[in-house]
Amino acid sequence: LKDDLDRIGMVGDPDLYASLLRRCGNARALSEGKYVHAHIIKSGYDRDRFIGNCLVQMYGNCGNLEGAREVFDAMTQRNVFSWNIMIAAYSQNGYVKDARILFDKIPERDVVSWNTMVAAYAKNGHGKEALQLFREMRLKGVIPNKVTFITILDVCANLSALVEGNKIRDSMANTGFESDVVVATVLINMYGKCGCPNEARSVFDKMVQRNVVSWNAMIAAYGKNGHGKEALRLFRKMQLEGLTPDRITFVCILDACTSIASLAEGKEVHASIVNSGFESDVLVGTALVNMYGKCGSVENAKAVFDKMLERDVVSWNAMIAAYVQNGRGREALELFQRMQHEGMKPNSLTFVSVLDACASLAALTEGKLIHSTVVASGYELDGIVGNSVINMYGKCGSPDNSRSVFDKMHRPDVVSWNVIIAALGQNGHAEDALKLFRKMLQERVKPDGITFVSILSA
Repeated sequence: LKDDLDRIGMVGDPDLYASLLRRCGNARALSEGKYVHAHIIKSGYDRDRFIGNCLVQMYGNCGNLEGAREVFDAMTQRNVFSWNIMIAAYSQNGYVKDARILFDKIPERDVVSWNTMVAAYAKNGHGKEALQLFREMRLKGVIPNKVTFITILDVCANLSALVEGNKIRDSMANTGFESDVVVATVLINMYGKCGCPNEARSVFDKMVQRNVVSWNAMIAAYGKNGHGKEALRLFRKMQLEGLTPDRITFVCILDACTSIASLAEGKEVHASIVNSGFESDVLVGTALVNMYGKCGSVENAKAVFDKMLERDVVSWNAMIAAYVQNGRGREALELFQRMQHEGMKPNSLTFVSVLDACASLAALTEGKLIHSTVVASGYELDGIVGNSVINMYGKCGSPDNSRSVFDKMHRPDVVSWNVIIAALGQNGHAEDALKLFRKMLQERVKPDGITFVSILSA
């Protein structure tokens, strides 16, 4: 970096500056980016709009919004790209409100401005706001492009917003975008997540060109909707057509095997994974552990887990869950201890599994220790973990502790009420269970079938 800058001296070179700033931004190398910025100031190129835009982008990519905004505010001749990259800088660092404030101030927006703001909402978990902005965009007569449709269809997928997704697909009718491989793949994904695998297949079958991502999306659409056999047939067809599966293909098809608890097919896929060289991949290895666990083959799950060169928290969770699901709670607790000794930090799903293990063993001492770890790890207020703690104490014959945890919950949902009512009922506190049921109704929490089963059992 220093050699490149020394070579051009104080004369400056805008193309080199742009290249260096892109490299710094991509590497999130802030100190090096600031060094380039200092050289730009000395050479006088800090007043150049193109270089200013590159600086905003670099600072945004490095997570330094203060630096990005300082450069942006100092620019005397901004263009629409300047506004767009500043909005993107806010978005990628999670400052959606600031992005929107800036978006509303743009003198003249282009389609990229709208796309950037829609994506800002989408990437930060504000799908409904993204849809609302898309509608506003259409009302203002802005014509969406391919990027717009890809972003907004992905929003519909994540929200399971089938009606909106169909409307957006209809609006693409005369654009030709549906024949684009990326757009069609996003449509398949959207229909899969909205529970419509047949619609997804209709889009898939019309595709003139498909890539491995398209096949993966269709296999996932079948797998997620309980059509494991169709997913396996499609996987075999993919191989017959000469496409090489990637790690995502194997994860999707293993999920399909899991959904139909098909151990034989799972083992066949495992053999393909070994032949393809993906067995050491952490994502694929974890999917294998999960598949074997769900199919009741704990020893195979353990064999895969033990061979993994790299494990993340999801891998540990999958193996712990495999033990719990197959009635081997003691081994789950032993693995949890090993996980902690190896320095892997548990997450909420880890705690849910090990608390379930304690519940299945009626292991009150271990349950209390895990509860204290839950509190120390900051998961005490997590609703799902809290429900598991209540259930554990109930199954371990300690309803007073169950009630203590329940009473500390800020907003107990129907599951929380069900678990505490069951905990009291299972331990001979029928009157208290009925009182809680009445309180549940008073607080306008709607009972479900499990509530009534718990009350009748009490």
